Amino acid sequence: MTVKALVALLSKMPPEAAVVVIGYEAGVDDVIEIIPCRIQREVHTEWYNGKHEIDPQGEMAAVLIAGPKREAA
Repeated sequence: MTVKALVALLSKMPPEAAVVVIGYEAGVDDVIEIIPCRIQREVHTEWYNGKHEIDPQGEMAAVLIAGPKREAA
C-alpha cells in the first residue's frame, strides 16, 4: 500500500481515533488493510503482548493498520 492510498483510507476514519498495530517478533510487512475497531486501553502488562485489546464494547475508537495474516507452520 502506498502512502497516498493509506492517507486516502485514513481520511475516512474518525480523526480522534487511536491508530494501533499488531506487534511482536521481527521484520516488516506491507499494509494490507485498515480496520475500524474499538479498544480497551492498558489491558495487558506483559512485554510480549500489545498494551491494548480489541473489544467491540471498548472505550475508545481505533483504527488497526493490518498486514497479512499468518498461520503457524
